[in-house]
Amino acid sequence: MSTLYQTLNLIPNQLNHTLSRYNAAGYDLNRDFPDIFNPKEGKEMQPETLAIMNWIRENAFALSVSMMSGALVVTYPYDSVPTDTESPIHGPHLTPDDDIFKHLAMTYVKNVNDTQDQDMNMSSKMGRYCPAIKRNFGNGIVNGADWSPASGTMLDYNYAEGIFEIMVGVTCCRNENNLTVLGSVWDTNKHAMVEMIRETEYGVRGQVIDADTHLPIAGAPMVKLSHYKHLDDKVVPMPWRTTKQGEFWRLALPGKYSLQVRSEGYKEAIIPFEVKHNHFTTLIVELEKKIEPLPITEAAIKTDQQDVTPDVNAKSIDSMSLNVTHARLNVSENAAIVESSYSKHNNANLDTFIAAYFLIFLFVFAFVY
Repeated sequence: MSTLYQTLNLIPNQLNHTLSRYNAAGYDLNRDFPDIFNPKEGKEMQPETLAIMNWIRENAFALSVSMMSGALVVTYPYDSVPTDTESPIHGPHLTPDDDIFKHLAMTYVKNVNDTQDQDMNMSSKMGRYCPAIKRNFGNGIVNGADWSPASGTMLDYNYAEGIFEIMVGVTCCRNENNLTVLGSVWDTNKHAMVEMIRETEYGVRGQVIDADTHLPIAGAPMVKLSHYKHLDDKVVPMPWRTTKQGEFWRLALPGKYSLQVRSEGYKEAIIPFEVKHNHFTTLIVELEKKIEPLPITEAAIKTDQQDVTPDVNAKSIDSMSLNVTHARLNVSENAAIVESSYSKHNNANLDTFIAAYFLIFLFVFAFVY
């Protein structure tokens, strides 16, 4: 379920610092968040800052509206400027989701109830001139870096955590302890606040699950491809991840998009979808597990060798059969040779016997006669 939460921010009062963003230790809490472009290692943050950061991380908020005094304007990220900007004069520093931020800011401005405070003789019209800052803002919205560049703000930190936040200046006056003024501020902004709640119901939502088990996949990073395709490596995109239950939701303007979903151990999925005006598109994304090749180990090599052995033995058997056949042929040939030799030997003995018998016969004949 998407959620809207509201925090109160006060511009430091030049006359009375008790009505300001400074805590009891003297730290400006709206400059105490991590700098998303130039992080400082080992920075110790104030307890109030850490409490807000933990609260943000524990809840998958969709939209944040913070309020400040001292101006009548709606600001949107970024507040900070790129680290490679050396010029003291800065222009707008826009996020990849600038179209959504401008839409939210203008929606708020259009739904502010422009009233005339008779007691203070001042109008609540957004963008009008305020003496404290000596500036008006035309259509009532301004990029934070274009107005007053600052690092470590909650506006930028929320965006880095995946939350759309706008900051609303609700009055030129800084005496928020005046109950009359607070009541007027509420009457002026309540319709715009309700409209922000309504905005959280438009966009895309759903769940990322395992294609086989249908169990949720937590922390899966996602990117709306058709929206971020124009970015370069220097741009810090919004980190958009699933909850512990694999759920996700995100504000989106009407249009056609492609959702890229990744998670360790799973194949990347790219899902086309369309967001229609004043509607939420629901997606169920099923990720298939990657089939990784098994590592080659000594045991695997031995197994492979065993698997090959039958083929080797089969070849050996064929070879042995061939040798046996040859042996049989040799035996047959030798047998023929032996038989031939035996026959020749017997014939020779017969001839010798006949010759000897004939000689003996002649000898006997000669002796008798």
